[in-house]
Amino acid sequence: MISQLSVDELVESAGNSEKVSIAFLDTDPLIQKKTPIKHFDDFGILLVMEGSGSIGIDFETQNVEGNDLFLFGPGQVIRNVDIEGGKIAIIDISNDLLMNAWQELSNVFIMSAGMQTQKICLSIEETDAIINLFTKVTRETELARPYSEVMVNLYIMEVFVILERAIKRMPEIPSIHQSITNRFFSLFFLHSKKQRRVSFYADKLNITPNYLNIAIKKATGKNVKHFINQMILINAQRLLKFTDMDVKSISYELEFESPAYFNYFFKKEMGITPLEFRKQNTD
Repeated sequence: MISQLSVDELVESAGNSEKVSIAFLDTDPLIQKKTPIKHFDDFGILLVMEGSGSIGIDFETQNVEGNDLFLFGPGQVIRNVDIEGGKIAIIDISNDLLMNAWQELSNVFIMSAGMQTQKICLSIEETDAIINLFTKVTRETELARPYSEVMVNLYIMEVFVILERAIKRMPEIPSIHQSITNRFFSLFFLHSKKQRRVSFYADKLNITPNYLNIAIKKATGKNVKHFINQMILINAQRLLKFTDMDVKSISYELEFESPAYFNYFFKKEMGITPLEFRKQNTD
């Protein structure tokens, strides 16, 4: 089922079980909001329909203008929106809907979850088409006519086709390493919370750890361990900044064997302790 959310419902919508939920929002009420605008439990899209300014995503601030589209992976946060007189659309997409039908698109979403914020510059025609399709989605849902679910799925599929075509314009991974890279990130999304050994992913792909590192390094410029550590750090930083969980609870949430080892890992990678990071990043 598809839903259109108010601002307050949007903030509280994490964890809903629907395949897609959509909110069309004026940005002025969001500018003064002190708490995070949106936390994605699954995947998501933010589309800037009108206006220009900036958007805080996790720990980055991105300059934006109309027709900019951002992809989000699980755990990412829209921290703030600073666009006067603008309009945005925020769309939640369930894991099942994306992973089962749109493998290549899902890999881009997965990479955005902990590696880098993925931004796509759409054409005016593509933005208009996406807005029109999501408008049809909300109208079809409100009417609840026979075969509405079928029509909604068709509209969503058309949105995904537009996104796939836009992603094709992004710099391509060298073809010789495309398959390994795609398969690695699919596995990484499913297992990264508990599996941090390069050999685990290599075994799943039936290749050696050394060859996996070579393929990922050729495709991304980074080795596998970099992505593993980055995912841990990003998730730790999000929990430290955007929740009230204590360090001990965070360490066990992230599957560390002890709070002491979590503190050691965090300080080794960041140069400061988790508590020091929280203090520096408390609004």
